[in-house]
Amino acid sequence: MKKIIRYSTLLALISFVFAGSVLAQDPVSKSDLEGVLSRFSNYRYGTVSIWKFKNEDRDKIRETLKEYQIAESGEAEVSSEILANVDPRIISKTEECVLGGTPNENCYEDIEMSFTDITLPSWDEYVNIYEAIRKSKFEVDSRVIRTAYLVTTRGTTDYRGTIIAIIVSTQDDVIGVNLEGPNNKDIYIPEELKLITMTDMDEPMLTNLYDLAERRLAQGNLENKTLEAQGIGNTNWFGQKNFGKTTSLFQNEYDLTSEDIQSVKRISDIQPIDYFFKENEIIASPDLVSWRSYEMPFYENDNGEMVPDSFFAVNSRLPKLGLELKYGIDEINYYSMWSERMTFSALWDNVKLGVILPTNGWSSITDDVFSVERKLTHAGFGIAGEFDFPIKIIPKSGVFHLGFGYVFGDANECGYKDRNLNVDEFVQDNSDYDYLIRLNAQLHYTFAMQIDNDYYFRFGIGATVYTTEKWLNTLETPEDKDPFINYAKDKSETVGGISGKLEFMTKNISTPYGASVQYFDEGLGVNAWLQIPIIQNTFALRLDAKGYFKAFKDNPRAWEKKSVFIPMARFIVNF
Repeated sequence: MKKIIRYSTLLALISFVFAGSVLAQDPVSKSDLEGVLSRFSNYRYGTVSIWKFKNEDRDKIRETLKEYQIAESGEAEVSSEILANVDPRIISKTEECVLGGTPNENCYEDIEMSFTDITLPSWDEYVNIYEAIRKSKFEVDSRVIRTAYLVTTRGTTDYRGTIIAIIVSTQDDVIGVNLEGPNNKDIYIPEELKLITMTDMDEPMLTNLYDLAERRLAQGNLENKTLEAQGIGNTNWFGQKNFGKTTSLFQNEYDLTSEDIQSVKRISDIQPIDYFFKENEIIASPDLVSWRSYEMPFYENDNGEMVPDSFFAVNSRLPKLGLELKYGIDEINYYSMWSERMTFSALWDNVKLGVILPTNGWSSITDDVFSVERKLTHAGFGIAGEFDFPIKIIPKSGVFHLGFGYVFGDANECGYKDRNLNVDEFVQDNSDYDYLIRLNAQLHYTFAMQIDNDYYFRFGIGATVYTTEKWLNTLETPEDKDPFINYAKDKSETVGGISGKLEFMTKNISTPYGASVQYFDEGLGVNAWLQIPIIQNTFALRLDAKGYFKAFKDNPRAWEKKSVFIPMARFIVNF
């Protein structure tokens, strides 16, 4: 049964400086710790010490575990049914003893002194009660143990470190074999060690395995295997990294946390760098200006003071607040200023909600600088939003992405078209349309994975739809009024269908890079980027190359081009 490790164990675990640690912002569980300890390659890069128990202590550990584990000891099976008629106060007190490492005889004495108004079970009965509760709290296993190791934080001359775990192995080979991929039931954390009682006639002060480990550590009566685990001093073996290991980005696919959502959003938002002690991010470029603020993680030190936690990246959590001014309708591959749409949004947690502005701003750069023919126009105010969310009632639901936009009001006539709107000289052209994207929406189911903690992928599949309105100038000649030119909607067209997106991002390298490709309406929208750090963790330059092309269609729609390409430079500042 999963149990929460005490904070002292968390501090011990922090001494592992493993890239891509399984730790998240939620309380650390035994399974999380096992995930770190079960990879032998982690020991090469971790600031921990590895000690091997000598043979006589290994034998004590083996015999103690045999006695402790009912399956190997030959004792009768204890069923949880014996708890049915036990007073709830006795059960509650026993659970406290089990979790706190108090032996059954001491716990029984406490119960005798605390509860004088109820009929107490006999000692033999209580032994079975204690065992049934212990079995419900901790699961252990027993096998032939040939080697046993103690893992501690890296110590000094005066202080040998804090106990993290004892790991037993059925192998008796080189350390790389003994500690490679141990079963999770071969790993015993301090809370378990205190429960595994022992009797040593030579050392009566030892009452449990934790005492044994603590005593041997203080005595220095252990073999230091730290250098061997790190591949130092052994020419026949060197700790090698295993390449190509693919894992999910989600810590618990059955109950996604805000950190899981942020892990996939960072791929889409292009955040390859972990921010430490920097709560704010500003991005500035012609088509995107954004600010995000994150909450600094803190922990309570031994003096009861809250201090910044340097172990967790600030941006491993969702932003608490942000603002964004952005061009583009990315859901339909209409990127940057070519979309003629500017949106001002507020961000918090997994939500982006904003207002479409009644202007196209400086979209003329599309033609003037990038020599890309403009096709679209804009209208009045509108609303737009993006949401990334799991559906927790569905196991392994992944993260759904919903994006939408809707514009109100009449379209504005394209000022960049050279039209003669003089009533006396006007020539009707029923093909001279202005095109307005009135509505767009997209819903994708997405999931994410990582390869070697360095390469991140987010996959999405779903549907996308949008509506285009065609606006036209016509000459009106009413009988009782002078002729005039009327600019009005002529018709509209809705486009929809299956869409999919693949996003890729690198991490843990000095110059991160990535790309994305999205399919919709027989076309591909692409973005390739490279982020160049200028001042580490403070200032960077990102080069983006966005565009789309109609890869599977001979002729684009009337309001589209066969291809569009817009490069952009973005400055990123963290403070």
